[in-house]
Order: sequence, then structure tokens, then C-alpha cells
Amino acid sequence: MNPPTFKITESRGTLEDQTQRLRGYIYGGMYGPSRMPRGIEPTLVSEFILKNVRAKDSHEVFSALLDVLRFYERLDVLPHLALMLTRTETDAPSISRSCYILQALADLGGPDQVKDAAAYFDAQIVPHPFANKLYALLCSTACALVPATDLAKLSARLDKDVKAASANVVTDDDVRRRETLLSIQRRDLAVAQATSATKTKLAAAKPEDRRPQLVQLYIKRGPIATAYIEVWSARQLRRDVITGNAPPVLRALSDALDPLIQPAKEPANAFSIARLSQAILYLGGQLTPPQETAYKKAQGGANFLWDDPKPPVDPENQ
Repeated sequence: MNPPTFKITESRGTLEDQTQRLRGYIYGGMYGPSRMPRGIEPTLVSEFILKNVRAKDSHEVFSALLDVLRFYERLDVLPHLALMLTRTETDAPSISRSCYILQALADLGGPDQVKDAAAYFDAQIVPHPFANKLYALLCSTACALVPATDLAKLSARLDKDVKAASANVVTDDDVRRRETLLSIQRRDLAVAQATSATKTKLAAAKPEDRRPQLVQLYIKRGPIATAYIEVWSARQLRRDVITGNAPPVLRALSDALDPLIQPAKEPANAFSIARLSQAILYLGGQLTPPQETAYKKAQGGANFLWDDPKPPVDPENQ
């Protein structure tokens, strides 16, 4: 007997209600919901994007859209988005828009799409005159594109700007600019490089060795802890389940959860207990009685691997 097919979300509400919730998140801006809505029919997500999302939309729209795509995994809209990469970026907002599209292609696309996205990033975005205003976003985009890009061009561009800023320090504004660039170099670029190393290492690892490491990254206990790597790790675990490997994934999650539910450790581990428990339930598993008791005590928020069967409380991660 074949195992049940995993569903990314359970459709809830009428199609009109779902469309309104999706529109509110993608186009609502600061007035929209803070958490990306679950419970929307995945095919409706694709239809909405293909019908409504256009290159003229703001970069904030594409930022929200990226959250939607990472949860709903709508590969069928990637060609529509790729057509918006026209090498006509003229300012920081248009560069931002392209970066979000490139991240979507990197996270959801096939090998050729990822390769093309990395080439576009290195040739068009990194050298752009306005790129120096968006280094944090460029670093996060490079994280998504790894290992198709090795960050060499981005690192060289940033190093060039740091040297130029350091050679011409006259006013307080000059000092602030230099210190900002140095901070980006030490922090954002370093995180991108660490992400590159981690993703490359995990890609080469055997599945049985990779799963426990992905679980630790998801609960912020890996060698790096960023929102991107947490969601990326969650998506790798979910993809494993979708391709028929639910038992070993659920076992890895349970093995990480059990050591945390000792009474003396539970308060400090509440976040991890909630995140792991929700992941087990969302991915089709069941909690043991001790795990269920610990989860109820943890009162965790709504995490990425969670379908919001009830209205979320204190969202932890989109």
C-alpha cells in the first residue's frame, strides 16, 4: 500500500476568501498580515500570480511573493517571473525586484534555471552602479544562489567599495559610509560565505547524515542561524517527505525532540520543542505522549513547517 500523498496545505475557506487573503499578503504592504497565509489551494496561488503579478509591481510585492513561493513551491510560475529579468534595472527598487526573482529561481528552479539566475546575478546585478546601496539584499540573494555562484564577484565588488571608501575619509558621512561597508563585509558577506560552505557540505552528504543537520539548522542550533537557512532547511526536509522519505525525516525530528523534553530543560527549550513538534505534526507524524505534553507546555508560535489549522498566535517565522 502506497503512503498517503503529502499535501503542502489543507485548503480552507471559499476560493474568493482564499484569493482575498493571498492578495492581502502580497499587495497589502504594511497593512497586510505579518504571516504568510496558509490554507490556500496551491493551484489558486499559481493562477493568482500569473494573472496579477507584473514587472511594474513594487519590490515589496516581490518580497512577499518570495515568501509565498517558498511555502507553496509553485514551480509553474517561474517562467513568468524569469521574463521580468530584462537587464533594465535603473535604480535600487528595480535591483531589489530582480533580486527577489533571482532568489525564487534559485530556491525553486531546476539546474539550468539556477545556473542562468546565477549568471544574471554576477553579470548584471553585482556590477550595477546602485548595487552598493543594497549589499545586504545582494548577500541574501547570493545565499540562495549557492552553489551556482561562489560569491567571488560579490566579494570583489564589496572589497573594491570598502577600499574606495577608506581612501577618502573627510567628513562624518564618509566615516559612516566606510563603517557601514566594513560592517557588511564582516557580517553579511561572512554569513553568506558560511551559508555557502554549509549548503555545499550538506549537498555532498548522504541523506541519513544530512537530515539531522537540517533539523538542527531549522531550530537555530546549527553552525549558522539565519531566517534564510532555517526556511531552506525546512524546505529540504519537506521535500524529502514529498519524495517518499517521510519515516526517516520524522525519525530525525523526533530524535532531536526527545532530549529536549526533560523537565529541567523544557523552559529553555520551549522554542525548539514547539518548532519540532509542529514539524512532526505538519509532515504527517504523531507525537508521543511525553512529546505532546511538552508541546502543550511550550505554547510555541506558528513556524514555517505548520499549516495554521487554527489562527496563529505570536508568529515565529514566515
